[in-house]
Amino acid sequence: MIEMIMVTAIIGILAAVVVSVVASGTLQGAREVRSSQDEKVLNSAVLAYLASGGDLSSAKGGEAVLAKLKTSVSEDQRMRTPGLSGSFLDSSVEFVMQTEEEAKKELPRLLWSPSKNRFEVARSGPPGIVSIARRGDSSESDGTPSLHGPSGSAGDGATEDRETPFSYAAKDTWIWDYAEAPATTGPGISDFGTSDPTNATPPSTVAPIPPSILPPTPPVVPPVTSPPVTKRVPLLAPQFSRPGGRFARSDFNLSVSLRDPNPAGSAALFYALNHGAWTPYSGGSISIPYDTSLKAQAMPLNAETHDPSAVVETFYEAFDPFNAMLLPPGIDFTKEYFQNNSDSITVRLTNPNKEGVSEIQYQLLPVPGGQGPTLAYSTYSGPFVVSAGSYPSGFGIRAYAKATASGYVDSRPATRFATAQKTLFGGHLDLDTSTAIAKVGSGTTGAHSHDILKAGGTSLNFFALPEGKQIEIQEAIRSGAHAFKLTVVNGALSPGMNLTIDYDFNGSRRTIDMPVDAYGKLKVSDLPAFSLVSSAGTAKLTGLRLSMAQDLIYQAGVIPTTTGEVVSNVPGKDGEWRNGALTLQAVAVNADGSPAHSLDSSKSNGSHGAATSGMLWEAAVFWHWPGESYKSNKNTFKPGNFNSIRLFVWNTGQTGNGKSKGK
Repeated sequence: MIEMIMVTAIIGILAAVVVSVVASGTLQGAREVRSSQDEKVLNSAVLAYLASGGDLSSAKGGEAVLAKLKTSVSEDQRMRTPGLSGSFLDSSVEFVMQTEEEAKKELPRLLWSPSKNRFEVARSGPPGIVSIARRGDSSESDGTPSLHGPSGSAGDGATEDRETPFSYAAKDTWIWDYAEAPATTGPGISDFGTSDPTNATPPSTVAPIPPSILPPTPPVVPPVTSPPVTKRVPLLAPQFSRPGGRFARSDFNLSVSLRDPNPAGSAALFYALNHGAWTPYSGGSISIPYDTSLKAQAMPLNAETHDPSAVVETFYEAFDPFNAMLLPPGIDFTKEYFQNNSDSITVRLTNPNKEGVSEIQYQLLPVPGGQGPTLAYSTYSGPFVVSAGSYPSGFGIRAYAKATASGYVDSRPATRFATAQKTLFGGHLDLDTSTAIAKVGSGTTGAHSHDILKAGGTSLNFFALPEGKQIEIQEAIRSGAHAFKLTVVNGALSPGMNLTIDYDFNGSRRTIDMPVDAYGKLKVSDLPAFSLVSSAGTAKLTGLRLSMAQDLIYQAGVIPTTTGEVVSNVPGKDGEWRNGALTLQAVAVNADGSPAHSLDSSKSNGSHGAATSGMLWEAAVFWHWPGESYKSNKNTFKPGNFNSIRLFVWNTGQTGNGKSKGK
């Protein structure tokens, strides 16, 4: 059955060749197609013959191979041979050979390669095979009259003995007669140099893999029950001289080389940066910018002996103050607050950081002014239940991600309270926004909001502020391609406020999430340059928020002052901008990232300094309390010290259940 299918397939292919030649309308095109098809047909038969134990080592030319392919195994061996035992070409199939004159015209012909055990298309050399024909045909397969007769019919009805790895037993009591072949050892691993290239800048584009290196489509081999004599071996994947990970930003560009673990002369290595086009690896070092992926693959030089390796990939990430700090945990409650004195709430914490670099530490505490213990931090191991009996006025969870791997820094704390109160405990925040630099002592703002969080919540989204009169950042920076940096003024006076910046950089989404005083200590020259659209040389700003814990005021985490002093830009105790209010500014930079602004650090308590030129947008936030201006000596506020504001909080604050305290 298998032999009949093979002969039918061969005749079908020959028929397809005739159709394609007639359609082409040119004799030369027909010969090209015919040679290619004949090569596939013959090499398929050769592979099947070899897989069945055939031997072509003594065949010196195409006609000798043809004779071998027509043979069947001897009667003595036929009953002990699993798989194919008949011939692999019909006895009526013959070769149409070139004449000496035709061979000189560089026409395509098939020649037998004894070293490779396959037929190959050639255009020079001795006369070769120009067509496969059936005995008795009077024309070539392209429809033109035959200029010469077919080759002889050697091999018709001939038989032979074949050496197969498995034979049904003739001598042994076991089912097989089996002879084990000795294993061979490859020449070993090759080394590549790792010296830095002269040009440390990687190419902007890389060439795709040359088609000549890619393996050709393998021929279809008829299924056999015995193991093949030859089998393609998958290549081993390249190895990186420096595994991926997090490295100091100052270490980039990194120099990385590839190592070929395959036998010498069996593979060519290729690599790609940031999922771009593939380029051949010729040795030496590859220059790797920060936040870059590197892929590598080994491709076979001989597709008959090897298959391509798997693709391996690693990532080289910059360790800098922006992504060194872990993201804070997420805090989830099964309900917002206790419904009665016998109620309970299940708490679940989630870690947004990649696995294996951090663990969650958390503590339980009562709402400000409420009952219940404040517990020490412990390691989170799974959901837990909090009862109203332990915290009758409500409770809070404060949690942070603790770094467990090098290259990471503990996250800021995240806090959430189970309480009926929707706003801050103990007071409210005011917000002012502007697009112009205010005069000192007699300035103004573009918009003012009293109790900006009165609708609830603990964050300000500067792309979508709660009141329409406020100036959002995208309204102030009209040109989306305008480059700018985000700076902080007076961050040291409001250490409980947190800055979250979302942006796209080199096609990847990133987030900066850190306390404003920590962000304000970073050098302005190291800050990312942003724009509101995708623009060369900048990161696209997609989110900008100030967030805080609900007990921010009880932590003395935000400066208390008066509205008039902030709006008029009356300096604070030490000359602070906007009377010490926490101020976020967008300041202009040039296309190359150089400053298009100027800052005065003497007008800022900690942080970068207030803009004296190049300011595009500004937002000032403060606790609007019933006390004195921050300029006054009667204002006793000290950042982080609750005792410095205790009297004002207890006179105007609220308990966690939303009930006002007595004065």
